[in-house]
Amino acid sequence: MTPPHLVLLGPGLAHLHVLSRLPREFTVTLVSEGPQQMYSGMFPGVLAQEYSAAEATIDLSALCARTNATLEVSGARRVDADAHVVELRDGRFLPYDVLSINVGARLKGHDLPGVAAHAISVKPFADAALQLHRASAPLLVVGGGVAATEIALVLRRRFAVQTILVTGPHGVVHTRSTFARALRAEVRDAGVKLIEGPRVISAEAGVAALDDGSSKAFGRLIWVTGPAAPAVLVDSALDKTADGYLRVDATLRSRSHARIFGAGDCIAIDEHPDLEKAGVFSIRQAPTLLRNVTAALRGNAPVARYAPHQRPLQIINVGCGRALAAWRGLTFCGRIAHQLKRAIDRRWIRDYPRPAGDGDR
Repeated sequence: MTPPHLVLLGPGLAHLHVLSRLPREFTVTLVSEGPQQMYSGMFPGVLAQEYSAAEATIDLSALCARTNATLEVSGARRVDADAHVVELRDGRFLPYDVLSINVGARLKGHDLPGVAAHAISVKPFADAALQLHRASAPLLVVGGGVAATEIALVLRRRFAVQTILVTGPHGVVHTRSTFARALRAEVRDAGVKLIEGPRVISAEAGVAALDDGSSKAFGRLIWVTGPAAPAVLVDSALDKTADGYLRVDATLRSRSHARIFGAGDCIAIDEHPDLEKAGVFSIRQAPTLLRNVTAALRGNAPVARYAPHQRPLQIINVGCGRALAAWRGLTFCGRIAHQLKRAIDRRWIRDYPRPAGDGDR
């Protein structure tokens, strides 16, 4: 008999775990948009020149060769869930017995007039790292979340040029936690200028327009906005939320199609509707996804249920060899937090092959 075919749509963090630990009794195809993937947790460290790009990059070709999987690098256009196929961007159709989706999310507002042409999107990370190897002042960073603030801090402290963070109406990390207050203090101490309230609504060469009628000149416009549902789900018959995310239950299985699972930023878990879109949750969903995908491939019902940690450890790079950490209501900042982040990131990526040119620092 032909072994069941698992298609892993997207090289997300949960899928890397599944691919490296799945029993070898199945046929597996990983669909990506290239042969490599930069690890999101180390991307700010690459911008800060703490890592080379190779140190932070996973060689998907080598990983698939190691696990006897097939790598498709054309990317996916859409999922035809009723026909049990993924339409690839080159027009081919890839059939599956079980499909798992871990494609992350798009950046909100990237389709605004002029943004795609004039802004540096942080996704894909490898492309952004190449474009941000030098500064052209002022740096205009757009986004109000933790990721945007982290990028603004790292770039400001690396290049020591004027850096402006346009947050939109919610401001920097719209909570009153000690972590949010500490992050605001870092922004102030680093000399990052904050514009809170107005949104960027369009861009042209060297100038971004805001919705309050003002405009801001930029040397580099860097787009780090919040998440939007991935395009690959738009035309699918899958059950989705009103804003386009794949609806799954606590087993990470689609609410509408029993052969489809998902993880990471592209999903919405019915039992946990307020779960943040962050890489740490994709990593922590991986063991549940592995167990349930394996069960489905063997013709069994999923049994493992994902329960998110209420207050996971959060550490962000703030530049100059320092990091800001929060855990169980405690917040601390400094070199020890930075060393802890480096240790966690290095330990995670050591499980995966990296491209030629890798070297420890």
